[in-house]
Amino acid sequence: MSTTEMALTAHLVVTGDVGERSDLVRAASKKLHGEFGIEHTTLQLETESEARDCKQQSPRVI
Repeated sequence: MSTTEMALTAHLVVTGDVGERSDLVRAASKKLHGEFGIEHTTLQLETESEARDCKQQSPRVI
């Protein structure tokens, strides 16, 4: 990575059974690259209950 590449670190909240989580992360990374040009993503999946307990949760959830 360099200062000219866009990168993103995020937590994704999943509901219910999401099946194969690696497929979900791969699809999200592909969409972020295609729509926003983000070259490098670090994505962590969380359940709704885990997300509720997050002390760093932003009020700007998208």
